[in-house]
Amino acid sequence: MTCDEKWAHLRNPENRKRWLDVGQSVEPVAKQGRFEKKFMICGWWNFEQVINFEIIPQGRSVNFENYCEQLNRMYASLTSKCPALVKRRKALLQQDNAR
Repeated sequence: MTCDEKWAHLRNPENRKRWLDVGQSVEPVAKQGRFEKKFMICGWWNFEQVINFEIIPQGRSVNFENYCEQLNRMYASLTSKCPALVKRRKALLQQDNAR
């Protein structure tokens, strides 16, 4: 199993390219702010499937307490999705070395 975190940005789904009729003027579109809203996705997966993922909202970070809670929720998902791995009691967890 492995886990990782990734920052994702909320983007405006509106396309900038539009078809216009002859003689029709272009309506101005406000440019997105320089600092978009973003959130963090924490995911746990193995070679077969995604075991668990969580979205952490803007302004929150992963600290010791949050990470321990994530581990508990991941273990609960693992027991329901891959009970054979839990019964073996030998699991390999690969993590990055972030503090």
